[in-house]
Amino acid sequence: MKLPRHRQRVRVEMTPLLDIIFLVLVLFIYAMLTMTPDRGRKLNLPESSVAAPVRTEGPGLYLSSDGAMFLDKRPVSADELPQILQGLMAESGPSLTVRVFADARLDYQTLYRALDLLEQAGVSDIALQAAPAASGSSGIQPGSGAAAPADEKSNREISQ
Repeated sequence: MKLPRHRQRVRVEMTPLLDIIFLVLVLFIYAMLTMTPDRGRKLNLPESSVAAPVRTEGPGLYLSSDGAMFLDKRPVSADELPQILQGLMAESGPSLTVRVFADARLDYQTLYRALDLLEQAGVSDIALQAAPAASGSSGIQPGSGAAAPADEKSNREISQ
């Protein structure tokens, strides 16, 4: 006896396929957004072997080697920086994180002046940014001024 064959047409459901495609697309877009480097100003950042870049939704304060300040890409003066930051904190809330990108050749006093301006504006979350160090580099070079004093007289003056 011969059994009748019912030939059913195969249906390919498109809805689950589209769901998967859109999910993968969203994941790729999110991954690309987190991998984009900060493109504010071109600076020679100091190197660090342990510092990791901070990815936050906040403004970037760029300090160039000549002491010029930029809030993201906009040049700002020391007088107007606290007012601008207070306005940003009023819009986004008090948990504003400011990323500070200081050039490696910037003098220490200028960096602290900028940090004082951030403190005056009421910013409590500050993230200092650094470039990744070259492999095998400790960051301290012989003769760079980071070594201990050479003679005993200098050691005694420091310890007193």
